[in-house]
Amino acid sequence: MVPVTFKDNHTGTSAIKKKKKPPACDYCKARRVICHPQPDGKPCPRCVEKEVICTTTPVVRRKPRRRDEGDQARDESPSVPASSATTSTSSASSSRAGEQSRDQTDSPTTSAVLAWQDANHLAGPFVQELIKLFPSLPQSQLPLVPYRQIHDQLERCAWNPAQLAPKERVLAHCIMAVTALVSTHPSLVGADMSDPQFASFLTSASVMTTPGIDLRKLGQRRSALSHRLHQEASRLALEVGITSITTETNAASCYLLEFLEASINPYDNPMSWTAAMIWHTRSLAESDKHSALFGVTFGRLQWPVHLMNIAILSLCAGRSIPFTEHDERLIFGPPPPTLEAATFTLSNQPITAKNLGTFMYSFTCHIIRIARESSENVIGPYARRFPLNEAALINHIAAVDGLQKTSLFLHDCIDIAIPIVVHAWIKSALATACFASATALTGLLVPLHRELKRRLASGSVVVLAEGSGGDFTADAAHRTRCRIELLHRQVRVITLRAIIEATKRARGLPNLPRLTLMQCSRVTAWVQLLVDECDGTGISPVERYDALEKLRDLLKLDGFTWVDHTGSVAAIEAEMALLQGKQQLVPRYMCPHVHPSDLGMQGASASDAAYADERAFIDEHYGDEQAYGERTPFVDNQMYGGPWDSGLATSMLGGPVLASDLAADGIPQMLGDADLDTVLVQPAMALGFRVGPC
Repeated sequence: MVPVTFKDNHTGTSAIKKKKKPPACDYCKARRVICHPQPDGKPCPRCVEKEVICTTTPVVRRKPRRRDEGDQARDESPSVPASSATTSTSSASSSRAGEQSRDQTDSPTTSAVLAWQDANHLAGPFVQELIKLFPSLPQSQLPLVPYRQIHDQLERCAWNPAQLAPKERVLAHCIMAVTALVSTHPSLVGADMSDPQFASFLTSASVMTTPGIDLRKLGQRRSALSHRLHQEASRLALEVGITSITTETNAASCYLLEFLEASINPYDNPMSWTAAMIWHTRSLAESDKHSALFGVTFGRLQWPVHLMNIAILSLCAGRSIPFTEHDERLIFGPPPPTLEAATFTLSNQPITAKNLGTFMYSFTCHIIRIARESSENVIGPYARRFPLNEAALINHIAAVDGLQKTSLFLHDCIDIAIPIVVHAWIKSALATACFASATALTGLLVPLHRELKRRLASGSVVVLAEGSGGDFTADAAHRTRCRIELLHRQVRVITLRAIIEATKRARGLPNLPRLTLMQCSRVTAWVQLLVDECDGTGISPVERYDALEKLRDLLKLDGFTWVDHTGSVAAIEAEMALLQGKQQLVPRYMCPHVHPSDLGMQGASASDAAYADERAFIDEHYGDEQAYGERTPFVDNQMYGGPWDSGLATSMLGGPVLASDLAADGIPQMLGDADLDTVLVQPAMALGFRVGPC
């Protein structure tokens, strides 16, 4: 090997200079710690330990020159050749690029993120699992979320969010904050829960049909870390300022932060992230560049469902709906067919994906319209400043009552289609539609019940007299209060019926995320109605006990994600014990034949038979009429009255036939145009369904 010598031409002496230490890597430089660079491009020990990619950004630095030396050089060479000027400009540009790179690496935001990750032990594999879990959640279905872009960028930087650009970093933390609510990673739920079989059980449909399972311990374990992830996502969003710049990424971050904020307390939500998300969405929809994100097809109904949820949350929080009818047209596209026309089509033609999609589109838009009318005329911030508009209240109750009948008609159709559908994702979509429609009705009714209760308690039940120019009728105060109390009792009965239907439909959901991540924290208001405000009218003690039992099981499953700080489960069990002692009711687990429809979703006939069996059992052993009070049948005879007396039922179809393959090639949960008319269920006889006024 030839020795390397360094010769000084000026002095003529030879000397071996000390080898200069390589520069620190970006990871160590950002943390301001000592780096130990390795030869031959090997990563430093710290990057190996932290499982990150060891990269070094070259920084071009010029040797500082004293001012007098610079002046002397300019005096000696007054003219600079063009080539020298070009070289100087290039050197200055390289220097500025190096300074910008250094500033970005050493920025306070990046340093804070890295320090937070070190404190909370977010290793690369943990981040990878949280990010890859997102496509299985309902929040990923909104076309606004650029999941593939974030996934690819994190994959290139070894799943280290600190190396992303600020806006993408915020979205990555928002995604991790959402997926941490349902992940079964040992860092969240404990190392003793790392059994693959148990994790597979928690992500399957079996967990929804397993009686008596209690997952609240898992929610308590994940609570601390998931809360810190939420706080860090909110802090980064405020620091970066995602609300002021309209981009697809910022809109998606606002959407996920809106979900996280609304899930904590839906009845006391400032909805600031919701307002920012709507503003971003409106701006994007007005741009032709993002036109592919908007519009509605029969296989993509996420936009109307999302805005329906925002409208319901606005009612629950007592705030105005943050979007207009023009925004709906801008985001959805043309208005859908009327709900009456969609109902007529669904009842008189074969049940196809196109007909179901048309009906769901009309159904969700109809709910948005009713929610808007309720906010503007009955329970909204502006309506609360004035006396109650009794005419608007009566019309609103009638509209919601008709919507409830339409919802039951939809549930009948879906109950027929689910058992014979081949593809699992279609069953999942149909079951989710059932639960979403049932919870939407409770979202309309519970705020109305609370507002009427508030007005009656405060004495502000004076209404505007028609034709009096807005004068108050003080002489009719007693009669007015009696009318409002009567309407309030009617609203309470309808609300209790809606809660019973929603708790029943929850068991049909395909997995836990469909339950826990669909704003199910609103069930605390259901508990208050069934426990504290149920006076025995409207529903029988048997129905109430059964609803309490299902609601208790629902909260135990919901504890997989959320921690209940209100003591709802204990209150339900105390009320069940009280009912069991007074009425001698038999728990379902002791009498499994009582409710066969709870797990099998077998339709109204099975429910009637189950109810008849239980009533016969109670009448035989405990026939005291005073102990029960007023009895009402399990199935309301007026539920399908008038134009709804031809509701679909399994017995009306002369043997539904199995549909052909419905799934389109390509992305799941999207239907091609050729598959929209594929028959799911073909009735063997004409149904003769007539649509009347709703």
